[in-house]
Amino acid sequence: MPVGLGGVDDLFGDEVPLSLPPKPLGRHLHQRLDELRARGCCQTVAWSRAGNIASISPDGLSLELRMLRAHPSNGEWGLSDPTTTDLVKGTVANPLVHLEWSPTTAPDLAVFDSVGRVLIMNFPVSLNSPYVNRKWDADGVEDTNVVVGCHWLPVPPISQKPFNILYGPATKPPKPMSLYQYESSFVHAIGPHHPHTAKSALLCVTKGEFLIIALATATKKLKVIKLEIQWAGPGAVQEKTQLSQTARLNPSLVEDHLATVDWLQMVDEPSLPEFTALQALPSIIDNAGNAGAPLFIGVRARSTGVGGFEMSQTIIDRWECAEHKPSILTAFEQIGSRRNSVSNAQELPISTRLKRLAPITINKTVISMQVAQYGKTLILIMSDGSVEHRDRFTFDELYTTANESKITNLREVGWTFSEEGPCYQAAFSPTQCSMVQTGDDGKLKWSKLHYAQGDIGESNGDSVYCASVAGLTIAAAGCIHTQSNFDDILAIAHPLAQKKRFTQDWVQELIRILKVQVDYLQETHHESLMRNALLSSCMSIMNSLGFRGENAPRSFQSKLANIFLNPETRCSRWMNQAKVVEALAGELKWSMDLLAWIVDCLFELMGDETFVENLTGKPLAVAEHLQARNVVALHVLLTSSTRGFLSALCRRIAHLDGISERAVEFYRQQAGEAERSGVARLPSEQLQRAYQRMRQVTSASLVPAVAFEAMLKTLGDDVKQAYAAYIPVMLKQSSNGHHPPPQAKQMDMLLKTSQTQMEVIMLLSRQVPPPLGSVVKKLFTEDLPALRAQTDPAKLFFADYRSLDVQDDAGSLAARAARGIGEGGGPYYDVFKRVELSPGQKGRPPWRRCVRCPTVMEDISPTRPGVTYVVAQKRKCSCGGSWGLLTGDKLVL
Repeated sequence: MPVGLGGVDDLFGDEVPLSLPPKPLGRHLHQRLDELRARGCCQTVAWSRAGNIASISPDGLSLELRMLRAHPSNGEWGLSDPTTTDLVKGTVANPLVHLEWSPTTAPDLAVFDSVGRVLIMNFPVSLNSPYVNRKWDADGVEDTNVVVGCHWLPVPPISQKPFNILYGPATKPPKPMSLYQYESSFVHAIGPHHPHTAKSALLCVTKGEFLIIALATATKKLKVIKLEIQWAGPGAVQEKTQLSQTARLNPSLVEDHLATVDWLQMVDEPSLPEFTALQALPSIIDNAGNAGAPLFIGVRARSTGVGGFEMSQTIIDRWECAEHKPSILTAFEQIGSRRNSVSNAQELPISTRLKRLAPITINKTVISMQVAQYGKTLILIMSDGSVEHRDRFTFDELYTTANESKITNLREVGWTFSEEGPCYQAAFSPTQCSMVQTGDDGKLKWSKLHYAQGDIGESNGDSVYCASVAGLTIAAAGCIHTQSNFDDILAIAHPLAQKKRFTQDWVQELIRILKVQVDYLQETHHESLMRNALLSSCMSIMNSLGFRGENAPRSFQSKLANIFLNPETRCSRWMNQAKVVEALAGELKWSMDLLAWIVDCLFELMGDETFVENLTGKPLAVAEHLQARNVVALHVLLTSSTRGFLSALCRRIAHLDGISERAVEFYRQQAGEAERSGVARLPSEQLQRAYQRMRQVTSASLVPAVAFEAMLKTLGDDVKQAYAAYIPVMLKQSSNGHHPPPQAKQMDMLLKTSQTQMEVIMLLSRQVPPPLGSVVKKLFTEDLPALRAQTDPAKLFFADYRSLDVQDDAGSLAARAARGIGEGGGPYYDVFKRVELSPGQKGRPPWRRCVRCPTVMEDISPTRPGVTYVVAQKRKCSCGGSWGLLTGDKLVL
């Protein structure tokens, strides 16, 4: 029962508030600080760039793997159940003590035990299913090998340019209802990098001081040593040029002592002499364009006293590493100038000095320090669960005040972490929008940013709503650009997707900040569309935000995005392997069912009197009717990007149809020759059956792919003509004679911009742009009736489309729920083979499950190169989500 405490009068009659003392943190915090002082490598919780969350059990005996995932029953995000791997185990004598993820897109996890043995594992497919890259069997068990510091080399930018892109801030002009303008900056990519661009390398510092970069010694000295990596070996000529990706590596290390200072004599608090953390930051360019010196940061944290008299304090010491060029006294220079018979004297060597900066005192206990924004920002995590962001150059605290006119972080809008402490270890996600932490019970807890001041609003007219969308945009843009995981942002945004325009507004801002190509009306080849990873990421967000559970209808945008993401474009290689042909046959059947479902939906609209009546001059009524029925087939055809995918799909169907026809004919001829000659020369029967199945699939098509592609081409031409006729008139009317008519180049740019805006409207909303009204009418009065004459509408109506996962009417959802199995949902269709799976089957292979959507597939371990090549294209789900491996009979991660 809560009790309100008043106040009491002190000796002089002034009222003194009476409050309960803060909860003492106790022995767990003291034990944690002792670990940090004694051993630099003692982080038992780590979050990878790909979304893996690794943690060591409290007893140090096992490694647990988790991830964020959307529950298939309702789409709500949470932390998955732990998966314990058998590939690494600690012992009571030598427990596991430290985890360190590499910064690569397919990250490696380094696991350390208490005697310095290092095991490295990789996660090529599933976030919780590792493979060992390096065993620790050959590592010695000696106290001098205990690892006290480690560092993975950074990876170069994905763009292969010498800089990283840092998105933000977002600045809002003073004009009412104006949109945020997004800025970006470049941060020089700091090396050294691994010669193989997709790899990293792990460097370790041991107690025996065999390899030192920057360390605080037992004699209270801070040493800084320059370390050069010679990848081809000492003195190799190849080091002078860039090594090839296939070059044989023989790395060696060259040390160069730079500086040493006695930091014990420099500290302001002798009673707090030992570091609990030491961080080295390389030189980067500051906001003014000046090169900042390398920075070394030492953290000295303590928590003293007991009960209500407990005191927490952290002192942060900083040193700049600056080059110093010695100067010669004037008298010696004059003497040297008289000696013209001697050759020019060599310049004095440049030395390196450590310049101590003013210390920072914080009245809290810092238990962890992490680097963000490519070294421009430091994140300090406190023992009470609070978080502070500090500027690297000034060390001022960031994001402390609300500033909706200029936003870099959601905290500036009022979003905060719940300070539920205590917190003894923590790890941030790649977006820095959530973290996992451990408390007194040793259990892992997930904490994400939330807006604690109520509702953010409903539209861009609400300042907090608009600023929150901008903050989410900046946070997601960096991860999308670097191909890092941003599932925690989807979790934060998922409740907001209930708002009418949130999904549309957010994805529209992402298209603006990332400059995503959306207009593919002029594209004749679909290669650039297939490789548009930025557009696929935006569609993945739409797909995820509209998912409310397997037995609930998706939103209009989510349904459209789901159709955009699922069609496969696998290359038709390795067609001499039966497993490959079988997989392609299943995909072919799914693709043909998709075309049939789209045509069936359009035929239903043809018979819908309300829809037909609204075709003439009532675009808003058409949009509302499509929204009410949740029919996206028309938008799939009208939007240039989805229409491009369908065109590529039709060509692929025709291509595989021709291959299967020739293969079946070849086998028939081979069988005839064998019968005449009496010599059996038949190839693999399994391969022959696979081609026969593919031929049966194409022969049973309900919609001719050639006729469907012809309709798409006609529709594309009609859309081009409609834009060309409408947009120039609209631009002239908008100028209204107040501005001179635009020149030819300006008109082309305006036409392209207006056309792109209309494509974005169709992609993100249910509306049909005004110029396409006549196109839609022609489609339903001329083009579709012509296609109807080449199909059987009755077969289309009664066809089974369950494998598409697009039927969301009440009857279909009820039937699906009736067939469901437990909380995992169902029925299940393998996204790779496109066949129904049976969860209760004995001896079945384990399943993978997507963390964002309910998709599943069998966990295949291919042994032949062709199958390996095809399966490799399913390293991620079609929706862009990562895989998690289901264990045992579980159906939920």
